[in-house]
Amino acid sequence: MIIIFVAVMVLLAWAVQRYMALHSLDGVKEKHYVSDNVICPGESVKIIVELVNTKRRHVPFIKIEQELLEHMVLQEAQENSKIRYQRKKVTFSTWLKPYEKVSEIL
Repeated sequence: MIIIFVAVMVLLAWAVQRYMALHSLDGVKEKHYVSDNVICPGESVKIIVELVNTKRRHVPFIKIEQELLEHMVLQEAQENSKIRYQRKKVTFSTWLKPYEKVSEIL
């Protein structure tokens, strides 16, 4: 009897974990755009990433990775920035409270 109970609990825990893995980002909307519509070679441009949590659930960890084109050159990161600049890849992570909107400038 105990073996059946443990097996049912393990199966239930697996089902809940599977459901949460598949639906953890439901209600999180992402939008990214550049600050200017037209730029000339050599000009600076800002890439803006917006995340919106439309549910009343917290999102404890979300990681954004943005790959850049080969000919794009990154300016130096600010000292207090939580954005990590690697070679041709920009990464930042954050969390979202319910109904929160977060904007990051890359």
